[in-house]
Amino acid sequence: MKKNTQIILYSLLGVATIVGVYFLVKKPKDDTTENEDNKQPEVDEQKVPDKNLEQLLGSNSLKKGTKIFTKVDNVKVRDSRAVDNAFPTNIYGEVVKKGTLLGNVTSTKKMADGFTWIGVRLTNEAYNEIQDGKSFLTRDLIKQVPAEKFVREDVVKV
Repeated sequence: MKKNTQIILYSLLGVATIVGVYFLVKKPKDDTTENEDNKQPEVDEQKVPDKNLEQLLGSNSLKKGTKIFTKVDNVKVRDSRAVDNAFPTNIYGEVVKKGTLLGNVTSTKKMADGFTWIGVRLTNEAYNEIQDGKSFLTRDLIKQVPAEKFVREDVVKV
């Protein structure tokens, strides 16, 4: 084959590849035929306070052993009462399903970040869900529910 023919073929192949990648990456347009008036406003469930939990925290009567559930999906359970405590991460794991029985309250403490952090003794269901979400490198070698892990008040409900 002549050198000019090879250059033309490779150029066409490059253009076809770029066009193919463009159509694979391009997101389809949303269907806008739905009436805008019929749409209900989306509510961020994390910003809707749980009245029972709010009352219990306000009166400092959230007792040890009170059962708490996840209020939203993907609740991050942490090793300490902070979002970032200068470690690469203090996230112990993540409970994916909303409404999962997270565990029993062991302690509560209002921190400087403005949130009340709740110490939780995880249930077996929550512990297993966290372990299933981890990679095999970060799973607990000894399968034992930890004594206390922490969650923020805005992601749980009583």
